[in-house]
Amino acid sequence: MKDKDVIKHSSAIQITNKITLLQRRAWNVLLANAYYDLLNKEQFTVSLKELSEVLGYKSKDIEVLKEALRSLRRIEVEWNILNKNDEEWVNTSLLSEVKIIKNSGQCCYGYGLELKKKLFNPEMYARISLSMQNKFNSKYSLALYELAVDYYIKKRGIGETSYITIEELKKLMGVETDKTYNDFKNLNRFIIKVALKEINEKSDLFVDVAYKKEGRRVVSLKFKIKPNQKNNSLLDKIKTPIEGGGVPEVEDTKKPLYDRMTKYFKLSAGQALEILGKFEADGIEAKLKAIEEMNGQGKIKSLGPYTYKAFIEDYNLGVSLFETEKQEAERAKREAGQLLEAWAAEHVEALERKKETVKAGLDENEKAELITALRDRYKDNKFMLPKFEKEGLNNPLVLASYENLITEKYLKPEDHNFILWVKTNKGREIEKNQAGNYRFVD
Repeated sequence: MKDKDVIKHSSAIQITNKITLLQRRAWNVLLANAYYDLLNKEQFTVSLKELSEVLGYKSKDIEVLKEALRSLRRIEVEWNILNKNDEEWVNTSLLSEVKIIKNSGQCCYGYGLELKKKLFNPEMYARISLSMQNKFNSKYSLALYELAVDYYIKKRGIGETSYITIEELKKLMGVETDKTYNDFKNLNRFIIKVALKEINEKSDLFVDVAYKKEGRRVVSLKFKIKPNQKNNSLLDKIKTPIEGGGVPEVEDTKKPLYDRMTKYFKLSAGQALEILGKFEADGIEAKLKAIEEMNGQGKIKSLGPYTYKAFIEDYNLGVSLFETEKQEAERAKREAGQLLEAWAAEHVEALERKKETVKAGLDENEKAELITALRDRYKDNKFMLPKFEKEGLNNPLVLASYENLITEKYLKPEDHNFILWVKTNKGREIEKNQAGNYRFVD
């Protein structure tokens, strides 16, 4: 897959975030893969192996990835929530078709005709880095980051969104059906601030928020965007126009470096442009010289991937090869921990949705049985019994116990145990054992 960015119409960014983090990442990758042929082809193809690599998906459970792809066809979303481009674009599915060919390991997919016309060469678009999106562990962070990129590119500098109502924001973030976030304090504490923290720590943008109040109540907010001083923004430095088939423009002074990186060092056009956008020419030249020497000594197994990582991970090539490999091992361990956390978070999110589905489908007899079981549990509890008798499920502690009963009674034991396992092991250090599998450090 050549493209390291995905070009997205503003309306495609402003969708109801009913999809998981893995699904949103995957849809971005599929769009990047298909973009320049959107109007010429009916069907597009990508191998699951290549898709996994671009997604940074290292789990051996490929069925989870397959189901995420299949479900994109079934998911309907509301588009253009903020009416940024004054279009009537209300509701559609993300893919018109998707199929997995088992023998070849290929994923074949397509888009509706009208959707293809909208997605290709839009008047307003944003470029989302596929490598950047893999840094986020939360679907809320990715949704907010895409919105920030959209408005930042529109302004071509320090940008800001218009004021967004709380209900619009909940749709964009995908929390409108969760009653927990009817209270803005909870929404702000657990969704907005957490997403902003992850964006500002990990991405090329720095995003701040301003609130508008009526009395003491927050009614809307807007986001202010600027380059992240810790991570020089690629948005200012790399200009790759979509006209003419998307051929990148390279400054004359940088053309020799670009040619050298793509021809001798085996980098893709996108990787070379990314490096040119992030680093000064002298620094690039010095690092390329060091890599060339190491390659001549037979110390590098795969020149292209190593060169790209040496820049993006900022290898210190003045130290020994042993130290370089040690740095890479430590980075891999950190990434493994982040990957496990992201995987666990998505599974917990799926289980929570399953629990809500079960809860909504309970009949009156099943509800009565649960209330009786709850009363039996509290009969000797002098602290909780009065709360149960007086407030019932209106009490947050009682409601939490009620939902735990649903989990215990209606979810599989392994599902319930998995949630407990994630909570217990959160934050533990990860390492790779001799068998090549990741495990927790005792």
